[in-house]
Amino acid sequence: MKKRLIHQDVYMSIAMLIFAIVALARTSVFPADAAHFPRLILGLLIVFTLWTLYEGIKKTKAINADGTGADKVIRLPQLTLPMATFLIVVVYTALINILGFFTATTLFILGFMYFYQVRKVQTILLTLVGTNVFIYLLFVYQLNVPLPKGLFF
Repeated sequence: MKKRLIHQDVYMSIAMLIFAIVALARTSVFPADAAHFPRLILGLLIVFTLWTLYEGIKKTKAINADGTGADKVIRLPQLTLPMATFLIVVVYTALINILGFFTATTLFILGFMYFYQVRKVQTILLTLVGTNVFIYLLFVYQLNVPLPKGLFF
């Protein structure tokens, strides 16, 4: 018996639908006027995601019927790098409130560049200093946006 393949658009559409529905439910606590724009955007996201789901189901049927596009289906080993990247970003996001924005961003840049095998010290330092100085000058100094302080600063 031949293993049935499911096109990656189906998986991504289901994940995006879950995200959009949860986000839409969370807008119920927003003030009425403030909820309009997020609901509009999430509604559009749901419409386009349903369209992508429909197209993904069509592609899945074509793959399983005659093999059309079977070579374009993404398999699990191809997802390890994107999933590792996603996990690094999730850890970074969690660390922002604990360590503070600039400390977490510094660790994120160092870890991310190390993960992607950037070893040139000059490149790492220029990226690190440039990013932090730019964010500080634009958001903290010019726009007076308070960034999370955390344990350090």
